[in-house]
Amino acid sequence: MSEVESGQKKISDILVLAPETTKTKIRPSRRSASDYEIMVFGHKWHNQAYAISDETILNDNNKAFEELYLKHLSDFVPTYVGSTINQETAWHCKISFEEFSEFIKKTNNIFGRSPFGDINQIMRVSKSNLIDLVVFWNPSKCIVQNHQFFNDTRSRKVTLNDEGYRVTNLHEGERPKDKEEKTYLGDDEVVPNKEVLTIKVFPIYCKANTEREIEISGKFQYMYSLRFPKAVAMYSRSKN
Repeated sequence: MSEVESGQKKISDILVLAPETTKTKIRPSRRSASDYEIMVFGHKWHNQAYAISDETILNDNNKAFEELYLKHLSDFVPTYVGSTINQETAWHCKISFEEFSEFIKKTNNIFGRSPFGDINQIMRVSKSNLIDLVVFWNPSKCIVQNHQFFNDTRSRKVTLNDEGYRVTNLHEGERPKDKEEKTYLGDDEVVPNKEVLTIKVFPIYCKANTEREIEISGKFQYMYSLRFPKAVAMYSRSKN
């Protein structure tokens, strides 16, 4: 509130963080008194919905992640969460809020659009959290700059709509699909530490669904999912 007292901000500009529960949903004011927007960050995964076709932006985004990743190359440890037969499912390491913030600011056209919403809001929500970086490859056996390594492991069909190149089912499901007893519970279940903010990284090769998507077909990019440890509702003054 010091920014309001000093005149740097109006009271209507202040974002309010509040717990989002089924029993109580705090509202900053009555709708009739003030218009505000609600962004809920909860236990569910927020999966990147749109792939990027612009070559320059795509390459810059890939570089931003690889710089962060290589700084922690020796810090990754395996997790077995999500496996029913005690197999490695992913590798993870802790990163600082400062590193997370710097990485997000270096990217373009990812965290500022749906379903993430707004970069500043993500920063506000994540600032008080530890951050777990999760990848689905073994860092000791993979050279990430060799994108061809991922060619047969992760690919997704994209569909062009009014918003861009839509990617569905970023998370893979249970395996094996043809048997009742599952050995892998799906990407959704791979949460090494439920008490911290988790960012998952998916190396994706885009596949055209129709001739309309030919421009993006075969392009490689890292895509992301975020999961917050506690459900939080964030309120801000409406931009309308």
